[in-house]
This record gives sequence, C-alpha cells and structure tokens, in this order.
Amino acid sequence: MIDAPGAGPDPLPPVERLRPGLTSVPVPLPNNSLRYVFVYVFESDQGVYLVDAGWNTDDAYAALEAGLRFAGYEMGDVRGVTVTPSPPGPSGLAGRIRAASGAWISLHPADARLIQDRYIEPTDLLERMGQMLRRMGAPEAEIATLQSVAMPVRALVDPVLPDILLEDGERPEVPGWDLSAIWTPGHTPGHLCFWEPRHELLLTGDHVLPRITPNVSVGPQNDGDPLGDFLRALDRLDEYQPDEVLPAHEHRFTDLSGRLAELRRHHDERFREALVAIRHGHTTAWD
Repeated sequence: MIDAPGAGPDPLPPVERLRPGLTSVPVPLPNNSLRYVFVYVFESDQGVYLVDAGWNTDDAYAALEAGLRFAGYEMGDVRGVTVTPSPPGPSGLAGRIRAASGAWISLHPADARLIQDRYIEPTDLLERMGQMLRRMGAPEAEIATLQSVAMPVRALVDPVLPDILLEDGERPEVPGWDLSAIWTPGHTPGHLCFWEPRHELLLTGDHVLPRITPNVSVGPQNDGDPLGDFLRALDRLDEYQPDEVLPAHEHRFTDLSGRLAELRRHHDERFREALVAIRHGHTTAWD
C-alpha cells in the first residue's frame, strides 16, 4: 500500500491491492466533505480499465498516476473508463484520461443526456432551475444564488461525450473480468452499479455508500420521481450477495443487505418527518 499524493494532516486512504489484478486508488476531491473518490483499476492483458475517474484537477490526475504506477502501469495503459454517475464526482477527469491514453469512456444514456445542458451550455438549465425554485416557493432574493450554486463545479469537469452508451445489463469491454451494468437511477437518472460474479464484487458508485445516503433530488434534469427510482433501485440489489461492496466513497463493506435496510429506514423516517411538517402547516422548505 502507498499513501495517495497530496495527503495533509488528514491523509487519504492508501492505494490498495484488493484482489489479484484489482487496485483501488483514492483520488482527492477539492473543497468537498467526501474528500476523495475511489477509482477501481482492473488489469487485463491489454492494459487497464477504470471504474470512475475523479474530478479534473492536477492533484487528482497526480493521485491517479501514482496509483497506476503502484499497480505497474502508466496513464497511457488505460484502455477504458466506465463511469457510474455523470460528472462531476466520479467522472470529471475522464476526458483528460482519454486525451492521454486514447481510452474509451462509457456512460448510461440518461446521464449522457445531462452533459450538454449542465456543462457545455447551461443557460437554459439555469433558467429552468429558477422557474422550478419559484414553483417550490423559494424567496425571490435567494433564487439567483440558488440557481447557480452548482456552476463553480464546471471548472472541475472536462465535459466530453462518451464513446459508449452502456445500458442496463450490458457488459463493458474489460478483458478477463465479467462486469455487468445494473441501472440504479436516483442519485442521477443514469447511475450504474457493476456486478462481477467471478469475484462476487458489487461496485455501487454513489448509489449505496457505507455510512451516508447519496443526494437524491428533484431538479430540471431529474424531474420525475428520483426518490422512488432510488428506492426501487435499492430493491434491485437485493438479489446480489457480494463478498464485498466497493463504493465510490468512504470505505468498502460486506453487509449489503443490512445497509440496504438502513437506507430504506432512513428514507422512511425522513418521509414521516416531512408529513409531520406538512400537518403543521409548512408548505415549502423555506417555511
């Protein structure tokens, strides 16, 4: 194991060999309480394939380079980057990796559709966000700030379009591994988890984290029933009994069924709290 570069007084987790041919690399997230995203490096006889990538910063790139060297590879050896949710979190660095290596990038179609509006030309998205905030009862004095709150993140994303659109049940090309995509919308419309049956590994991205619940929000690009989608996607994971769960953040864990039950209880409790607030006459989040 090696310490990731950029470790300060609160160091990142170490780069670790999880299985023969599989390494986890913590890549730092600037000014973010999550602190890092795990990039999972799958080795093959044709090079390496990544699940997720991190934000597009020099520190993140350096951390990933160091992790690849630990595994015995260079950035030019990357052949593919499979993304769980859309940028910025686990995937903002993917374009820079592709430029350095020629690797393909894969993404679910529902998340690929977010990139143009969110990162390339967000003017219409900002207008729709303002309209949504007004419908939700936001004070007019706060709308300008709230509708632009995510825009600073654009600097951390290289907004490239994917080479491969990966649907539910499809398998990314990762020679020697048997990864299959599980569509788990909620955190983003096109979030993907990945199951590897030979090693009984479940890569859960942001969908199932060991300690916190991911942000599941209604917005102009996620305006259906994202929480219902999220809970139904949790149900889909009940059929898997992994030896280990590999999330995008925090730490690995083993008790998937117990964690799924905790997440369901959490959202049930928050739903009950919302009902109580409504019964007491509150009609918006600003009451």
